Amino acid sequence: MNVSDQGDTDAVAAATRRWFNPSPYFSSGQDRRSSDNALLAALYGGLYKSALHDFQNAGRVLVDRTDLRILLESYLFALPVRQLDLCCRHLDTFVRKNIYPAWEDLHAGKSDLHQLALQWTRSVATECLGDQSYCGQAGCLLFFLCPMLPTTLVEAESGSISANAGKPPLVMCQDEAIQGQLRHLLQSTRWWPRRVQWQQTILSRSSSVLSPV
Repeated sequence: MNVSDQGDTDAVAAATRRWFNPSPYFSSGQDRRSSDNALLAALYGGLYKSALHDFQNAGRVLVDRTDLRILLESYLFALPVRQLDLCCRHLDTFVRKNIYPAWEDLHAGKSDLHQLALQWTRSVATECLGDQSYCGQAGCLLFFLCPMLPTTLVEAESGSISANAGKPPLVMCQDEAIQGQLRHLLQSTRWWPRRVQWQQTILSRSSSVLSPV
């Protein structure tokens, strides 16, 4: 096995662990809400369920402050200086103004998704989180909130990683509607290969700086 193949294997193994298991960086490392499976179900799944009800959410914000905190802490991102309740209120406005009007096109892949991902990452950082310096946090949030988009968490997408990422993992969710949609999403998009590619980036940096695994 050459170095490249070993790197792919390590990235797939690490990404798979994070899919099924809680993040070791959140709380005691035992909170199952911090697994990738749970985060995708909470963030994208929440928007999906809201879309099924004409984008209504019974007066609640679309992204809960607890889910936002779990996500960012699970990936060792600093929390915004702005209060999380305020971040979530601004995020609610952003979703209703930008994401929901594009909902069908996003799922159909009709837009220039790469440019849209870059644009939305900058907008979420400044409008929702409070500063342009939070683009990393914004990219992480959009990766789980809009998994149809290319990720801005890596510099460029690799054509080779998709062949080495393996089959998407099994989805576990008590909500049958969300579970079915997540299964379809993982089969019909490049979210899992992108997740593995992001994991490669994480592992490549781990030797010099503290990074999540």
